[in-house]
Amino acid sequence: MALSDVIKKREATNEGKEKKQLSVKGLMDDVRIVIAVIVIACIALIALIVYNNTQIEGKLTRIDTLKSEIRDNQYKIANLKALQARSGEYLAQKEELDAMISDKTLDQVDIMIELEKEVEEHNCNLMEVTVDEASNNGYVNQVSVNLKVTGSFEDIMRFCQYETGMTEIRRIDNIKMTGAGNSEQKTADIILVLFSK
Repeated sequence: MALSDVIKKREATNEGKEKKQLSVKGLMDDVRIVIAVIVIACIALIALIVYNNTQIEGKLTRIDTLKSEIRDNQYKIANLKALQARSGEYLAQKEELDAMISDKTLDQVDIMIELEKEVEEHNCNLMEVTVDEASNNGYVNQVSVNLKVTGSFEDIMRFCQYETGMTEIRRIDNIKMTGAGNSEQKTADIILVLFSK
């Protein structure tokens, strides 16, 4: 073998070693890149899973809220249908009650004259009467009348019963009765409310 062949062979072997070292180094670089890509992909996948879980939980909460609203609305619809089924009955009651509301104006003088007459018809005496200003609650006119009536307990109670049992709607808001012991004569402070259309 000639020296030139040995040198060539040595050069070829060194070149092979260098090529082998370069290919191993390149392979390691490729593995590192693949591992880096896999790690990045895993991180992105984990982030996507967390985001999707958050979105799903939000949607589930919204679904539960909507289900609750649907149940409430179904309950309201059932109640409205029940009311609608009875609307004829309520309309008849409304007309009946409307007929019980007086058409008279709430004139203070007329009220005082009428009440004085009614008190005397029940064997009582009207000591004092005060008629407040008429007001309207959006449906009917109303006026409060403060009465001071004297008479026996039974007569005063009959008068109060008469006032609230009339065909016209009237309401007694307060009765305060005073009288000495077993005495026959009692004094009653009565707040009577009258209504008008």
